[in-house]
Amino acid sequence: MMFCYGYEQVVICEGCRLSSHQSHKYGMIVDLASAERARLREIGQQCRALSTALQGRIDALSASSKKCASAAYSVKQEITREFDRARAALLEREQQLTAEVEQIMQVRGETGTPTHTQTQAPTIGTIHVHSLLSAFLECMYLHMFLVFHTSFIGDCRLLSVHSSSLLPIHR
Repeated sequence: MMFCYGYEQVVICEGCRLSSHQSHKYGMIVDLASAERARLREIGQQCRALSTALQGRIDALSASSKKCASAAYSVKQEITREFDRARAALLEREQQLTAEVEQIMQVRGETGTPTHTQTQAPTIGTIHVHSLLSAFLECMYLHMFLVFHTSFIGDCRLLSVHSSSLLPIHR
């Protein structure tokens, strides 16, 4: 049996080769099978090499993903710690301010309950207590934002550096 390499690429007999396939190249099926077997082996080796490389990239991405998840968990814990610290600091500052207001009220001889003439915010000198508290809260908010922002951005930059070496990023 023979194989026609023409446009149809079919198995042909001797009669067909001499009649309708006379101008086409042809070869013996036995030779074609061994050539195709070798070509398929080569393709199989390429597939195995690509599979191994792909598995390596998948493992590296998985490790990066786990590292990112761990970093996110650490950031979450840090946020919780910082907010706990901020709450404690606010509570302490509230107690200090309340004690100062109480002292001022005692020096002035005022009671702790407001009358109809005491509608303004308590003052320490010329500074309102509410203004002090607002400024303190704003400082704490900015501190928390900076701590969170720098921690989170630093961890993500590490991840993007490791990830970018694994797979190309199209921008």
